[in-house]
Amino acid sequence: MTNNSDLKIGGRVTVRQGDDILVDNVENHIVNQGLKGIISMLCGSYDSCTSLNQYSYSNRYYATINCGTDTTHRTTYSTTDLSAKIATAPNAFSSLSPNAIITSKWVMQYIAIWNPGVITSQVGEIGLYNGNYTNITPGWTSANTSYAASLFSRISASDSDFVAFTPVSTQSLVITWEIGVAA
Repeated sequence: MTNNSDLKIGGRVTVRQGDDILVDNVENHIVNQGLKGIISMLCGSYDSCTSLNQYSYSNRYYATINCGTDTTHRTTYSTTDLSAKIATAPNAFSSLSPNAIITSKWVMQYIAIWNPGVITSQVGEIGLYNGNYTNITPGWTSANTSYAASLFSRISASDSDFVAFTPVSTQSLVITWEIGVAA
């Protein structure tokens, strides 16, 4: 029997450009906002806010991936944003519903694509953002309807996760970020 106390939550990131793998299956650094978002999903007794006639949007609704240029600031649990975010959003973004990789491992996958030549500066940091709940109580009393995405996790050159790179202008930049749980 599997020991359920060995539950692990984590993520991995791969960055490709054409046939080249620029970042190969690197383990991410989940920050406090991400940890708070995970635990708040478990402690909530409701999130539909039907009594308020409102929806309560959660993590996947606000999800996106951003790149940044910084190569000097390490990731800490208190990191709240990329240090030098590139303002250009992905040209395409999708998130795939959770899939069981094996019986005891479930993964959510996020994919961001920038068209050729869109990002022209050095990439030294990459972040996964989503709509983390901000109210850690057994029952939320208002809907999460008007808040922005916050940093969930980050990888960076300063953490030695990858070597900073400048995308080539002739190929799309594709980032695949997986967040999962495993026993």
